[in-house]
Amino acid sequence: MKAIRLCLLLMMAVALVSTVSIMSCSSGGSGANSYFGTQSPGDAWSWTITKDSSGNGTFSATDNTTGYTYSGTVATLTSNYLQLTFTASTDSNVAVGSIAYAVEFPNTALIVKPAGAKDAVVIAAAQGTCPSPASYNWIKVANLGWDVGTDPAYGTAALTGSASTPTISVIPFLLGSTTPLSTITYTGSCSNGVITTTAADSTKFGVTPSGVFIGDQGTNGGVIGMLQPTAKIGTTAVLQTGREFRGFVFMTHPPFAPDGVTLVDKTQAIWSRTTTSTTICGPGVSSCISAGEYTGTNFASGTEDTCPGGDSCATFTLDTEVAPGEFDGTMIDSHAGSHPFTLMINQINGKYMVFGFSRNQWGDLQSNLSPYIFVVMEQ
Repeated sequence: MKAIRLCLLLMMAVALVSTVSIMSCSSGGSGANSYFGTQSPGDAWSWTITKDSSGNGTFSATDNTTGYTYSGTVATLTSNYLQLTFTASTDSNVAVGSIAYAVEFPNTALIVKPAGAKDAVVIAAAQGTCPSPASYNWIKVANLGWDVGTDPAYGTAALTGSASTPTISVIPFLLGSTTPLSTITYTGSCSNGVITTTAADSTKFGVTPSGVFIGDQGTNGGVIGMLQPTAKIGTTAVLQTGREFRGFVFMTHPPFAPDGVTLVDKTQAIWSRTTTSTTICGPGVSSCISAGEYTGTNFASGTEDTCPGGDSCATFTLDTEVAPGEFDGTMIDSHAGSHPFTLMINQINGKYMVFGFSRNQWGDLQSNLSPYIFVVMEQ
């Protein structure tokens, strides 16, 4: 396990003197909401948020792999982020009084912001009933040894069998390839929405009642996905002007750099929305998804970078829907230029979710160890 102990579930981040950012996904409303979470290279998490009708309450979290436990208070801010204040921690790396910020997505689950320079993303899914047979699209949550030439970037999963003893057939693909790799079949048992398999790497899957799909694959990282549409969904509805999304990007830099250059991994909370602006989308593009970071580290105010023209802005176009809910896309950002994406999209519980995977683009610093993950969910 790497130094992720400042990450508490669902979009966390921070060092001892700064803030943690969490993105959590609950089953909505007041009351207690529980989650199963995963983080490469194999940490499994349990998380509970309890809120009253005003949006205030308490939280508790356990890293089941290390045994560390955390708890504190929850307050809902005017920006719709949750502020989490740690009042107890058995982890010496997380001080009492540390602050985290969360965004809640009803009846979904997911999103992680890690703390250290080489931490992997953490993913969580709202727990509930065990799932019925269904098909899912997913992207990879890569471990630090991910290799673009040999390791999968995205794929599909088919869940069959009974709710209590399901079988999951996972079909992976290399980034940019349409030729499937060998199917991986998991068998196991399900309790409260968490599927524990008999695999040697102790793979577990969490499936929310609304259709979010996550997998913890031990030291091999994990996967994050959603229900596969029954037919192609097209771009018209997805790119309807004015849709608001929130989420994160996770960029892993190459493990080398020229003399005098320091590269660090980055996980950043982002805002995103659909637009038909030719200024933002670019010439010849009728509609796109615009995205940018928040100014500074204060998510409570919700102050956005100015896009276009800001330091951290990007646009995503949906080019071809190669299979139901699976799009070939292109991202153009202010630093890295244009590069291709595989984007998984579906409407879950009335809200669109967009999960994308690509290689990070850093000019001459290309490396097989540079995944770029984009995850947003409609507000």
